[in-house]
Amino acid sequence: PAALPRLAPRLDLWAEAWAGASRLVVPQSKQLLGELAQLLPCMPLEVAWRFDRCAAGEGLEVIRSGASVRRVAEDDVVVLGDAPVVVLPGRPPYIEVRLEEFEEGPGGDGVNEFGIGFTACNPEELEELGAVAAEVPNSWVVDFTRTMVCLSVDNCEEARGYRACSTSLARGDRVGLRVSPEDDAIEVFVNGHLRDRLRPSDGRRVPPSARLFPVLDLFGRATRVMRTGAEKPER
Repeated sequence: PAALPRLAPRLDLWAEAWAGASRLVVPQSKQLLGELAQLLPCMPLEVAWRFDRCAAGEGLEVIRSGASVRRVAEDDVVVLGDAPVVVLPGRPPYIEVRLEEFEEGPGGDGVNEFGIGFTACNPEELEELGAVAAEVPNSWVVDFTRTMVCLSVDNCEEARGYRACSTSLARGDRVGLRVSPEDDAIEVFVNGHLRDRLRPSDGRRVPPSARLFPVLDLFGRATRVMRTGAEKPER
């Protein structure tokens, strides 16, 4: 994203080089998408989500052109992604972040840690973020606590799992969430390993056709995270 101003004047030359690619993965930019659609009308385009500085609480700072976010205050620590998660046949919704800074010892209230999940709300249409990720409307959020993980749907607890927790995490770990291929569970991954499957009740599952945006909060020991860009869990 930071290179876009330098790329734009030579986009036609780059388009010639990209013509043989099977797809292009680009950041969210209406101007860039429009120009690429004209230059490469048959090229499949994917938009890679970034942390949205316009949909981040005052307690967070979006840095590295949206690749990372860090906590600068204790309140208002919710952030959304600026584009929906890409979903294709055989590729269910998956998001992953790396814990770039993760403090030692108890953090936050000593019990709850950070939350990560999906929301069907477009950040451009969201009027209020809320204090934690689970308060974002139309959301499926997994909260890491010291002893377990909890799945909340629209800020109501739906499921618990005891095979993953915040005390087993460390700086540098990758935390990922995937909507199961059967759409019946939210799967929790740590460093590419499936750690838990959290099943909401039938009426609270993720709709198969939903456009899902990433949402998370940096409450607790997680003070800085980076999106990895992974399309699926990798060990």
